[in-house]
This record gives sequence, structure tokens and C-alpha cells, in this order.
Amino acid sequence: TLMRAYPPGRWVRTHYLGRPWYGQAVVGFKGLAATSRAALPGPAGLFDDDLRMPFGSMTWVQDTAESLWGGRHAPQDVSLWPGFKEASPLAFLRAVPPLSHITTRATSSSENERASAAARPNTDPIAGRKAWEHMSNRSWGNNSYRRSSASLRTLEGHVGEATMLRIMRTYAERFRFRHPGPDQFFATANEVAQQDGAGDLTWFFDRFFRSTDEFDFGIEAIATQEAPKPSEDFKGDWYESIVTVRNFGTLSMPIEIRVVFEGEDKEGNPPSRLFRWQLDDTVVSADRGPPPRLMTPARGEQQRWVKLYFQGEAKVIAAEVDPGHRLAMDRDRTNDGMRTNVDHGPTWGVLLRALAECQMTTAFYGGL
Repeated sequence: TLMRAYPPGRWVRTHYLGRPWYGQAVVGFKGLAATSRAALPGPAGLFDDDLRMPFGSMTWVQDTAESLWGGRHAPQDVSLWPGFKEASPLAFLRAVPPLSHITTRATSSSENERASAAARPNTDPIAGRKAWEHMSNRSWGNNSYRRSSASLRTLEGHVGEATMLRIMRTYAERFRFRHPGPDQFFATANEVAQQDGAGDLTWFFDRFFRSTDEFDFGIEAIATQEAPKPSEDFKGDWYESIVTVRNFGTLSMPIEIRVVFEGEDKEGNPPSRLFRWQLDDTVVSADRGPPPRLMTPARGEQQRWVKLYFQGEAKVIAAEVDPGHRLAMDRDRTNDGMRTNVDHGPTWGVLLRALAECQMTTAFYGGL
């Protein structure tokens, strides 16, 4: 909890005119001179020594670099035929961040751990195996740090922050100055969770800590079409929608599903409903509305997919699993949600930034 709260996020940034700019360059253009050198590496090497001249050792250059980039030192010497990465005055002036950089979201410590753990396969369980019994050092390191941390964050997302703090506090007070193992932590967490009404967590530790199952839920499909009207007197439109939720991994657990409908509520936002797919394969309402109709009856144990069926005047336009991003062990965030209509805004933003970079580059060199 403390790591998630501070620091709030990590941004990609660069310094320009003495101030930080948050984002990253859309097009990594190295400059015309550097491009020509890369095309003719042989002749370039013959003239390097003869065409080399001092640059960064001059006082005014150091002062300028310090004021513009906050300690980023200029190259000590440059060639009149610059190197592949173009160490020249033009390289400092070419990429103006307001024009050439696209804003990126901050990367939190939680999301960084999730992505790092997801980049490696689960070849060993977190608990019950000695360090030298792991398949490799990478597997041991992933289990010891990133995967363990992401699993604990997922536990917090399941039981709630208050219960998780009580679990950690009770565990620390009970076993301080001792050498507890995983079973002692599991027993303490179970005891506190049951006291707080969160239920028995044995299933959670068996799935996340004692197995190599992978956690990955997502939206497989959204199908919407016009349906026969409920009565002859009904004059509006009537739709039926089917949302297919799929377990892309091998680990099952209760998962929240947010379904968004066409239209606007009192605050001007599209109306939505929140449901929870349970371990017994039932889907219950997580808000005050009625539960959805299932295309197949509950099968006693959570299966690899479930289909939610809706009928009404508003059709489904989007769906998402884990809308609060509380389950930090999700292997793939890209399949978490789906829309029936395409949002072109982010794509146009990238294209405009790329065009601005090209325009700036051609205008700069054309002016020279």
C-alpha cells in the first residue's frame, strides 16, 4: 500500500530550457549528417581524426548545456562529419520537446512489477520450493520479488486495503525476531480475513503461491443486434447484446466485470453495470441492479468462459474486466476491455506528433 501511494508514478522525461518535459519522442531522427555517415561508414572513418575539433571543452558550451539540460554534458569534441549518433550542436537543438514528444502515462511501481512479472513464464511456484530448486536464477528472482509482490497486491485488491493492513500488521507483530515460513503467513492471513468477513483464503494461496497457473482474464467478444420488440405498442428500439468473458490463463478467481451501455446518465456519462463472476461459475450483481442472464447455466465451477445476455433499449458498447485494476497479477492488460466502436483519438494524436516532428526537422535543416 505504501509503495503504491509513494511515489505516485514514474514518468519518461527530458530536460529542455531548464525545465522537465514529460513524454518521449515519437520519431528518433538522428539527423541528415548522421544518416549519411551510416550509409558511408568507410570514407567517414578515414577523415575522423583530421576533421575532429574541440567542442564540449569550451566554457560557453558547458554553460549553455548546463542551463538547457540541467547537467547533461556536451561531447568533448566533434567531427565535421558527425558520428552515427550525431554529436553536434544540431543534435541539441533539433528535438524540441513540445513539438516532438508525446505525453505518456506515469508508470507506477505496481504496474512496473506486474509488467516485469508477466514478461517471464511461471516455471516454479512461489512457495514450497528452495532457491536452488528453481529452474533458473531468473525464475527464482522473479518469484522472490516481482511475482510475490504482485500476488500480495492482488490479495489486497481482493480483501481490501483495511484487511490487508491488518494482515501485515498481525503477521509482523506475531513473528518479529523469528523465522516464519509461507505457511505461517497463509494461516495469519486466513485468520484475519475470516475475522473481517473476507472468507477463507486457502483457494487464493493454492492458486497464486503454490502453483504455476497464470492469471489472465479478458473480454473475448461483444455482439449486439436489433431484437424483436417486447410488445406491439413499444415504439422505440430494442436490442439484444451478448458479452463473452474469457479466462485466457489457467488460474480462476472471482473477477469483476463492467458493462457499459449506450446513452447518458444524469452526469453525462454512459450508463454501466458492475457484475462479479464467482468461483462457482455464477455471475452476481456487484451493484444494486439485477443479475444478468447467462447464456449457459452455472456449471458448479468457474469455467474458461461465460456469456452475459442483455435485452433493452440500450445496446452494449463496451465491457471490461477488473475495471479498478486491483488485481496486479494480470498477465495481459490489452485484452481486459473491448469497445464496439473504435476510438481514433489516440491514433490521431500519435500521427499529429509524428507529422510535427517531420515538419520541424525539414524546416530546421531547410533554414540552414
